[in-house]
Amino acid sequence: MDTDDMYNLECMKLPLSLTIGPKEINQGSGLASYTKSIVQKKKSTTEGHVVLDEEEKLSNHNLHQCQTIEELQEAISHHCDARDKLRSFYYSNSQCKQRRRLELKKRRFYDKLAADERKTSGAKRPIMMIGDRGHGIGSRIKKHQRFGGHWKESRHGLYTPTLITNEYNSSQTCLFCYSKLSHPVGVVAGKIKTVNGSFVCLNQKCPNAFKVVCRDQVSALAIGLAGVAQLLFGVTFPCFDEKSNYTNRIKFNDLALDFLYRKQRMGSPLDGGNTL
Repeated sequence: MDTDDMYNLECMKLPLSLTIGPKEINQGSGLASYTKSIVQKKKSTTEGHVVLDEEEKLSNHNLHQCQTIEELQEAISHHCDARDKLRSFYYSNSQCKQRRRLELKKRRFYDKLAADERKTSGAKRPIMMIGDRGHGIGSRIKKHQRFGGHWKESRHGLYTPTLITNEYNSSQTCLFCYSKLSHPVGVVAGKIKTVNGSFVCLNQKCPNAFKVVCRDQVSALAIGLAGVAQLLFGVTFPCFDEKSNYTNRIKFNDLALDFLYRKQRMGSPLDGGNTL
């Protein structure tokens, strides 16, 4: 095996990524213990039993399900009657103190999580590329709480340059041939199931064809590549461009070729400054 083959094999490896799920964030931020304490208080105290009864009544008198004016007025009266009872429980002094502790713990956890993410890159001061599709918060996907929002860029922006980039098709595009990726299929307990946590490229001409790759590693590197291209050229790769057209594709090709020609004239840092 010569040097070129070794270099090519090294380029075929996807960089490691820091993966953390909603369960870890739920535990580390203190939201799990906070929710558990509220549930226990509802079940063990008289005031909590009253709140449970009022919440059950409100669920049966939903304002959005009213079809007549009489039903709407009845639902509004139930909400007005339950307002003081719910406020006395959720906004008591003890609950306000717990929420303040929750916010402080969540803030420290987010700072630590952002610091670990910067350390994963291995650079002293990396440029963080953050996708623009993870800003959903509060809603649930497959019973998992979403922890989106703008806390990532606000934390990273205090210590290193941070850019928001488009992550369109970032987890569905092969980074070696730019073809559409597919989920591998496996047999679990005699049933055929799709493995959503990984991808495989079915393009026979791809150098990484039929090799299962991690979804998080693919999407993390793709977001970085899309952000770097946007930063250098003003346009991103056509496969990551949500509004791709002929003009943008030609512009990207021309700028990329011009960048390579300038690197050849100036010399490559890989060979001691000599031109390739």
